[in-house]
Amino acid sequence: MEDSKFARKNFALNFSHRIDYLSFGNDVPGHINPLDGTEKITLEQNMLFQYFITVVPTKLHTSGVSVNMHQFSVTERERLVSNKKGSHGVSGIFIKYNLSPLMVRVREEHMPLSVFLVRLYGIIGGIFSTSGLLHGLIGYFVDIICCCFRLGADQSKEGSP
Repeated sequence: MEDSKFARKNFALNFSHRIDYLSFGNDVPGHINPLDGTEKITLEQNMLFQYFITVVPTKLHTSGVSVNMHQFSVTERERLVSNKKGSHGVSGIFIKYNLSPLMVRVREEHMPLSVFLVRLYGIIGGIFSTSGLLHGLIGYFVDIICCCFRLGADQSKEGSP
């Protein structure tokens, strides 16, 4: 008899939560995952929290570390589940994940000093040529405007006795 009373009651549940750490695969020092430290606090009852995660295998090769790891991206969704308001569903915290068939390779490469200097000089030269072009165009338009005003002033002087 008690069980049927228990089943008939509508329970309001609070799904406030905190995700301290979530990762897939090996732990990489200094790498911060998107959901680390996520905290959701709600005053509403019967909330639905959904996390859609896409996991991508990654090979990381740098001067300090060489490791196979998994990165992931997250899309979050939250809504109130209320049958009275027409919002149907099940309240709770759901994590849905998808494993990507593609792999990302991250490799650190150092640029030689000569390549760096050529690129730097190219940027500096581009700035000088662009500023020279702008200076010429602005000067040209200023000359046109000044000439128009001079012609107007000269014509008004010629017309007066």
